[in-house]
Amino acid sequence: MGIQDKVLFDASDIAAQRCSFEKAVIKINENLDFLSGALKPYNDTEAMVSGICETAKNQKDNYDIILIDCPSGIGFTVKSLAKISNASIVITTPDITAIRDAGRAASLIYGEKTDDVRLIVNKVKPKFIQKGLAPDIDEIIDNTEVRLLGLIPEDVKIQIYANKGILVSDIKKSISGKAFENIAQRISGNNVPLYKFW
Repeated sequence: MGIQDKVLFDASDIAAQRCSFEKAVIKINENLDFLSGALKPYNDTEAMVSGICETAKNQKDNYDIILIDCPSGIGFTVKSLAKISNASIVITTPDITAIRDAGRAASLIYGEKTDDVRLIVNKVKPKFIQKGLAPDIDEIIDNTEVRLLGLIPEDVKIQIYANKGILVSDIKKSISGKAFENIAQRISGNNVPLYKFW
């Protein structure tokens, strides 16, 4: 988001009580605040995750949605954060290995506290699916056993926008921007149909 030079404190600083949440949080725009994950390797993963959980609990009345971006995989971090979440979103790409990993992550999350798990498929190439070069969306849903929240098209411009600090959702003519907007509406509980970009 182009804010790397603005990050003075991160989640590990809050976990270690080196600063307050207010000092670490960065305002992106009127609707979005950002708190960086640990910028340097953190030795005590358990303390770090515990600090993130505590921060989320302390801030829950100040935000409509608190979104925690987890590392891929099914380790301690994912298990711990699933326990405190109201809902979880599993993200995959249309690749067999990624789909298998997403199914494993969903199974782990279902085994923890939350049973509201949704699926986003990223980097979708409709032509690949139509030609049988990638699994189709129904196949991905069947293999992960997770209800579909949204689809995001393959878009090389996303990296360009990211490097310039531009949110893709702010680009009015962007197909991927419309896909993100559609997902945001659905997360917010608005009854909108799945955005299909093909």
